[in-house]
Amino acid sequence: MNSFKKILITAAIISGNYAFSQHTVVINDLPASYSSQQYEFRGSWAIKSDDMNNSYIINGSQIMNNTNTLSNDLGIEVYFVPTQSKYSIKELPNKLNKETVLGKIEGNRTSFNNVRIQFSQKEMEHLTPGSYNTVLVLRDLKTKEIKNYNVLNNTFRFVDEQFRLVDETSTNYLLNGEKADNTLSNIYSTVKSSISLAYVPNQKVLAGEWKLDVDFATLTVNIDGTNNSIQNRTQKDTNNLKLLVYFSETPAAEYATVEGYELLNVDIKPISKGSELRNPVIKTNITKPIPSGEYYPILVLTEADENGDYKVKSAIRFAEKYTL
Repeated sequence: MNSFKKILITAAIISGNYAFSQHTVVINDLPASYSSQQYEFRGSWAIKSDDMNNSYIINGSQIMNNTNTLSNDLGIEVYFVPTQSKYSIKELPNKLNKETVLGKIEGNRTSFNNVRIQFSQKEMEHLTPGSYNTVLVLRDLKTKEIKNYNVLNNTFRFVDEQFRLVDETSTNYLLNGEKADNTLSNIYSTVKSSISLAYVPNQKVLAGEWKLDVDFATLTVNIDGTNNSIQNRTQKDTNNLKLLVYFSETPAAEYATVEGYELLNVDIKPISKGSELRNPVIKTNITKPIPSGEYYPILVLTEADENGDYKVKSAIRFAEKYTL
């Protein structure tokens, strides 16, 4: 996978590691590779509940190899550590009975993106009632050397005969500040595609001034604008809508077909006839790593047809160029 850089805007690098004072768990006896940050947790790392399946999902933005060599196979171990405690990194308690194998990763700031670890409520039944923080340990599976760790901000607390997540932080996208279902697909793979911009204008429209900020340092995307809206100018309710951020390999001309990669998409609820979704603000994480190259971003509104296929209805081309 690739490491990314945005050339037009200098973005601060946000690490997934925080000062000890921000956690109720203190980790001692850290390995030398931690102090030098040879392997780095970056971006957003958090747990969310999957209530339908009585389980939890850890979503993480990025693990970067800051060395100049190919790694051995790497894996992530999950520990549930009592809050208000202090432990040696080598003696963490309550290891989850599963290991996420990431594989090898090239050096020179190449990264694993969008790590996902799922576990069930049942896998926590052996824990003594109390409060726990979740600690992730990155380990070299060949040498068994610990490369780094990350204490997640979420806390599990035993309430009503089961463990519940406290202060849950979701990596689902936010639409106007509210949580919404994240329907991004192909989390670990990205396929080159083409998209036709020969849409029918002035029916379902991205109106006003839109702003797109893609930050590859933190793997985040912000979409907002000034007096912007998604307008349904017809006298019929729309079908389901999707808003896409598409990275074209060439500058997009009107009505052209371009090739590139879909960076992300988010679901937009149907809009009633003659109405609009005003000033939408969308914040989400990038879940689809794309190859190195030069790209021109396009914001694309699509609508499902009677067969469930999504067709382009409106598009906005941005002047910025991204080099990855």
